[in-house]
Amino acid sequence: MKKMELIDHVAETTGKPKRVVREIADALFSSIHEQLQAEEVVVIPPLGRIVVRKFGEGDEQKTAYKVILATPKSEEEVAEA
Repeated sequence: MKKMELIDHVAETTGKPKRVVREIADALFSSIHEQLQAEEVVVIPPLGRIVVRKFGEGDEQKTAYKVILATPKSEEEVAEA
């Protein structure tokens, strides 16, 4: 799903104008980007979490972002909660 597809879907689902949804989405993605740049873990239930990993040293250092998807709860686990 591309960003504009997401914005269209949210606007249709919520009945909010696309302009408003786009502003909120831009602020959300900007905030997530800032946290990842600061090497913070980003947790977004029920999606999961995004973790920053550094590999190597000095000029050879590389950054990787790992998305750890949350495991969906079964109906029994939801009923027990």
